[in-house]
Amino acid sequence: MNPTNIHILLIEDNETDAILVQSDLQQAMGEQISLVHTERLDSALQLIQQQSFDLILSDLTLPDSDGVATVNRLRESAADIPIAVLSFRDDDKLAIKAIKAGAQDYLVKGSLTEGVLARVIRYSIERKRIEESNRKAQKRFQTIFEKAPLGIALINLSTGKYYDVNLKYASIVGRCLDELLGTNQSDILHPDDVFSYRSDIERFINDQSHDCCKLAKRVLRPDMSIIWIEISIAAFEIMGNGEVCHLCMIEDITESKR
Repeated sequence: MNPTNIHILLIEDNETDAILVQSDLQQAMGEQISLVHTERLDSALQLIQQQSFDLILSDLTLPDSDGVATVNRLRESAADIPIAVLSFRDDDKLAIKAIKAGAQDYLVKGSLTEGVLARVIRYSIERKRIEESNRKAQKRFQTIFEKAPLGIALINLSTGKYYDVNLKYASIVGRCLDELLGTNQSDILHPDDVFSYRSDIERFINDQSHDCCKLAKRVLRPDMSIIWIEISIAAFEIMGNGEVCHLCMIEDITESKR
């Protein structure tokens, strides 16, 4: 997007509202914007295929679409374009539904001002840019997670339960992915190392001065063979329920121990 040329698609079937929005946009952003107006969702979807837009401003009530379904259809065809909803209803529940459906903002027509529109344009585009950046970062992490030569797991240290495990991790400890996801980390260890492992983990969780730790423990495989692994643990992210997800990487160090 060129910051001096913001291309906006306005979907509005009410002629008066369309004129007011266009006027306010011109007052707010001047020559920074170019605007294409259409009255129907179907024609908007065709325009999206033909042109590149930086922002979609759409009424929720159109001749060929109504309510949150409008946002859903736009999001299906324009996944990478930020959407700001225009509505005559000052309705918090509807606004939340629109945001959950993928809109970046919800605007009540009667309360639009030049300043509000300028803010929405900039913030909606910036939020979408951040979302896209986060999506790419997540995709990069997933690729590293799946292809890394180290065993990697995402784990709840307090319970030992796995959130996710890569194939290399499963291969090192001699178990399948489904089996690991149904158990916890201490279950794969040699019985003589379980107490020391739990003590080390409890110490790490309670010690706020360290954000990572390394442990060397034995794993008892299902075939009764024993290997040594080095476990590297670091805080990764806070989950939606407040639990802390840790990144756990393991490496077979049996030969060096010998």
